[in-house]
Amino acid sequence: MSGNSNANNFPTPAPNEPAEKTRETEPSKSKPRSQAKKGPGKIKVGPRTYTLITRPLGEESYECIVNDGTAEVVVNSDHPSFEVVRNLNPMDQYLFRMVVNAITCLKMRTGHDVYEAADALFRRPVKIEHES
Repeated sequence: MSGNSNANNFPTPAPNEPAEKTRETEPSKSKPRSQAKKGPGKIKVGPRTYTLITRPLGEESYECIVNDGTAEVVVNSDHPSFEVVRNLNPMDQYLFRMVVNAITCLKMRTGHDVYEAADALFRRPVKIEHES
């Protein structure tokens, strides 16, 4: 992808560049492709409000792509964590993401490295056990 990194070093496409695969990969044979669709609406992060869009970008692409130029967040419906997280209850979703982010922030030096390491962990199977 020829895009830039935003202030947090998250991968972002260049202005007016469509969100696309970030790594070369063979087309997925396991899932049918769906059309891009709006997500739950908008998300406000600090002073900025982003439109959420869910779109298949390929299993090897990032979990989401942030485009500051268009104030859009494209959520990759092909990413392995997409279905996993949808099937967790809200507290388990929160805990899962909090733990992954904490682990990667402790071990990585740059924002981009944190994002890459978190993406790798999100691709692994999730097992959450609750005490009875």
